[in-house]
Amino acid sequence: MSKDNLKQAAEKLFAATAHDVLWGNPKGEFFTSENIGKMSLKKDQKLTKFERSSDAVEAKDNDDSNVIKPKKAEDLINEAKEFETIELVELAKDIEAKAKNRTTVIAAYDERIAELTAAIDVVGATNGNEDTDTQK
Repeated sequence: MSKDNLKQAAEKLFAATAHDVLWGNPKGEFFTSENIGKMSLKKDQKLTKFERSSDAVEAKDNDDSNVIKPKKAEDLINEAKEFETIELVELAKDIEAKAKNRTTVIAAYDERIAELTAAIDVVGATNGNEDTDTQK
């Protein structure tokens, strides 16, 4: 593989990975470790070192795609209405309480817990005080 083709392939890899340095062998294989790359070489072959361009490093540093951004309170309140179990609501409430103290969201979670609790129908329950014929 020519050096130009290796360079183009390296640029594609840099765009798709977080690695700042890659080593390529003449067959077009790339390695993140120079030592492992050397093991792939035949006699009289050399690795070519490729480094991420400074423009790409700068763009990577400014990339916010890996940053988790908090949801808006309005979105969380709307999502709270969709939860179908008390356990899910309580889990979301705990997470939100630890992350930020947004009282409106926590109040929405509490409201949903109350709705789900009120919707529980207890079927076939007895108070345990039934008269039986086998009393002593």
